[in-house]
Amino acid sequence: MRPKPNMDLIVEKTVELCNTIINQPAYMELKKMIQDFLSSEHDMDQYNQVIMAQRALQQKQQHGLQLTKEDVDGFEQQRFSLYENPIIRDFMYAQQELGKIEKVISQYVIKTIDLDRIPTEDELNDDGGCGCGGGGCGCGGH
Repeated sequence: MRPKPNMDLIVEKTVELCNTIINQPAYMELKKMIQDFLSSEHDMDQYNQVIMAQRALQQKQQHGLQLTKEDVDGFEQQRFSLYENPIIRDFMYAQQELGKIEKVISQYVIKTIDLDRIPTEDELNDDGGCGCGGGGCGCGGH
């Protein structure tokens, strides 16, 4: 007989973790920041215009074209205007904070499976190596 993880226990603990996340007042505030942004067509349009401008500059560079001072200055002015808008600024902050939650959870789970133990803070913060996520890969970066 082959070993099988206790999936019921894994799901139970995962649900417990999810409840811990969503029951925090900070989580609810972050979600409200995102909802405030999504309910404002004007703010979403402003944000999307900056994203499109950024992509246009990236495409220009990828095609080997030199960015002009006007290109860069115009984009920087648009980008700065995002930070002046409190709804967009809060939206970007909320996205960043929720991304941190996702990152820490995935880092812990991946490293635990990788190392066969709970990782230390140093191991979680180690961004060196090849990025393969595995020990013993032979890349010499671990």
